[in-house]
This record gives sequence, C-alpha cells and structure tokens, in this order.
Amino acid sequence: VNVGYTFDNGNKLGLDFSRLKEKTQQAGAPTRTFMNKPGTSITPTTPYQDKIKTIYNDNKRTDYAITYQGSDDKQDWMFRAYKSVFDKHYKNQDLKRMTMRGRPGAWNMDAPKIDTIKRTLSVIEGKDTFNLSDKNKLTAGFEYRKDESEGTRLKKPNTSLSGSSARDAFDKAAINYMAAYVQDEFRPNDKWLIIPSVRFDHSDQFSNKLTSNLAATYNAADDVRIKAVVGQGYKTPTVNDLYIFWEMYAKNPGSDGQFYVGNPDLKPEKSLSYELSVEKDWGDRSTVHFGLFRNEVKDLIGTYWTGKMTEDYPDIYPGITGDRIMAYENIPEALLQGVELYGSHRIGKDIYLNAGYTFLDAKDKTAGTRLKDRAKHQVTFGVSYQPENIYAWDLSFDLVSNINYYFNNGDKSTMGNFVYETKDFTIANIMTSRHLNKDTKIYLGIDNISNHQNFGAYSDGNLGRMYRVGMEYKF
Repeated sequence: VNVGYTFDNGNKLGLDFSRLKEKTQQAGAPTRTFMNKPGTSITPTTPYQDKIKTIYNDNKRTDYAITYQGSDDKQDWMFRAYKSVFDKHYKNQDLKRMTMRGRPGAWNMDAPKIDTIKRTLSVIEGKDTFNLSDKNKLTAGFEYRKDESEGTRLKKPNTSLSGSSARDAFDKAAINYMAAYVQDEFRPNDKWLIIPSVRFDHSDQFSNKLTSNLAATYNAADDVRIKAVVGQGYKTPTVNDLYIFWEMYAKNPGSDGQFYVGNPDLKPEKSLSYELSVEKDWGDRSTVHFGLFRNEVKDLIGTYWTGKMTEDYPDIYPGITGDRIMAYENIPEALLQGVELYGSHRIGKDIYLNAGYTFLDAKDKTAGTRLKDRAKHQVTFGVSYQPENIYAWDLSFDLVSNINYYFNNGDKSTMGNFVYETKDFTIANIMTSRHLNKDTKIYLGIDNISNHQNFGAYSDGNLGRMYRVGMEYKF
C-alpha cells in the first residue's frame, strides 16, 4: 500500500506499507534403512527403520516507511524513516518406526529441530543537494541504522544453551550504526565530471572510520569516455559474523555436516580500490567497455574449516556429532585485481546481444594462496528478443561460465588435510513473456538449466534448477 500527498508548496509526503506471509510444508517420501552389518546380506528378519520427514517453514515480513521530500531552484532534499521486520519459524520433524524380525513397531515422533529468526532493521536517513551553480552540485547526508537479530542461530560466548543440545541455542544481539557524508559533483567544462566524496562511519561495537573517494569522467569525444576511480572502503562485521551458532546442515551418509560458529573478535574490512576504464559507442547500436581494477583489502572476512569436529568438544556442542566446525576469520591482506571487457549490440530493432569477460586474480597475500569460491575467468553471453508489440512473446537467454573456479572439496578433505580443487561450470537461464492485455502479463522460464549446485560463503549459492511460471496484473 502506497499513499502520497503533495502540499501546496510542492513538498511531498509518502507512506508505504507491505506485508508478506508465507506458509509451506514439505512431507518427504518414506525412506527405509536396513540395519545389517557391513558385508552381510539382507534377509527377511533383518531389522530396518522407516522414516518420514516433515518440514514446516513459515515466513513473515513487514515493512513500513515514511518519506518527506521537497525541492526548489536551490536545493533538493529528502528525509526518510523505515522499519523492516523479518520473522521466520522453521520446524523439521521425523516420524520413525522400527521393524524387528518382520514385526513393525509403533510410529514415534522425534523431537523437532526448531529454527527461529527475527531480524529488525530500523533506519533514519536524510540528504540535501544544493545547486551551488550550473557547474557545481553539493550533496550532504546522514544515516542512522539499528540492526537487531534474535533466534536459534545466535549465541554469545557467555550465553548458556536453552536445552541439552547445541541445537538449543537462542540469543539476541544488536549493532547501531551512524554515518554522515558529503559529495560534490563538479563540471568545470563539457569534457570533465569530477566527484570527490568523504564519509564518516560510527558503530557502537567498532572504531570510527573516515573514508574518501574520488571519481572522474573525461569525455574524450562524443562517443568516447574515460573513467577513473580511487576510493577507500569500510565494512563492519554483521551480527551473524560475530555470533552465529548454528548447524548449517547435519551429517548424512554421504558427507560430514557443518556447524558455523561466529567470531566476536572480528575486525572490520578495510580496502583501497582503483578502477580505470574506457567506453566507446558506435552510434546508438553498440557500446564497448574495457576496464582495469585493483582492490587491496585488509582484514577480509571469510569462513574456514577449523580442522575440528563437534564430537571433539562435547561440552560446547552437546548432542552433535559428525559436523565440521566452521568459523569466521580475518585474512590480514588480500588482493583482488583483474580486467573486464563487455559490450552490447542491437541487431535490427528487436534483437539485442551482450557479452563480457572478466579475469580475476584473487589471493590471500599473507598465505600466498588463492581466495576460494571465486573463478579466475568468467564469460557471459546473452541474447534477447524484445518486440515492440507487447502482445507478442519476448525471449531472453543468458549464460554465465565460470572457468578455473577455486573451491574446497569437502568430499575429499579430511581433518587437517584440506583439498582445494578447480572446476568449470556454466549457469544458463531462459525466460519468455507476453501481455494478454495492457494490464496483464504472463511469463515462464527456467533458471540454472544445467542444475548446477554450488555452495560457499562467497560462491554463487545455486541450489539447483528452478522453474518459473506466473502472471503479473497491474491496476
């Protein structure tokens, strides 16, 4: 729901509200596990267990916002306050029955695995842009943000478990942020655009930080642009990075589980980046971009396997066996640098092509090794058919190929012996849509056609193939 009101002086007041409620339930097919000893055959008297897994997943999200803005010949300002609340309740429960000597026993319900999350984000922000002259525009702004989380995925070091298992964690945590910034857009002539900026960040859990950025664009010709950027970055750890205490997934017959533990001693990431690029147009049909980039990072936040298992520490992880203990760390010095080339071209009036290539050299400078969950080469290609007639079917197809992707192969890694390998994979997506009338549109498509699955803190996070079919109606 969006409501707006314009005052006589031209100022505008806006109120926004949205609500999402989702309830899903998944009842798995019964599975049967025979209890015969390794190397022995299954007989009619071999005991076995039947299991039915049921998953309940309820999600709610509520967003509120109020915005007040105005402008005149000298300035353009905005003040906004908003709040977003995400509430998740997940329950995973097994129904089991043992059969001994051909005689089935009673069905028994295991204690459920409960996962609850409530995250509340409250923000107040404002900015004012001053038109100092036709060549100079100054913007100043501020932001206050409170990030609160509570649920079963959090536990501070001194907080006790609420039950007898490490799955019975429950805690609360919050981080308050404040920031102020100033940016100037200066056009000394038709050739140049220069944008310097300064930002001050404050947090109640981390030190204050002042960062700056300088960007410039030079129009060498009507169809050629040269861009350069040098800037500092600052990123504080999240509540999850600091206090997560959660079994990402349990051990199964094929592999170990993973139990993630936060690190309250993490430092913020700090970076210094450089970019230089050239863009060239050929009429209104084609554009090519070529760029170089370099990003020097200190205290990069990453995850790693500690080489330890949960059963090694029964006092800390009671009731959990077969899980690798995963933790967060600061990588003292990291370097990400490379080259990117991409372009777009319109064929005729309805068909568009785009393609790109990125070379990435990402390494841990301290250890002298590559950063995991990143590809050295990435190639993209897309083609789309976009007819002017909205009642005709449009079509888009795109490919993203990751070559020499570096990752930790958990299936081959053992305690104290991590196996890192490279792999190549391609993600392909296709989508088509058309209007039934001017207000109604239908669509269908497939994401990740090859059904590639990839996990990791910095990986693409593909969970598998996804089919889409739907309708949009606007009124």
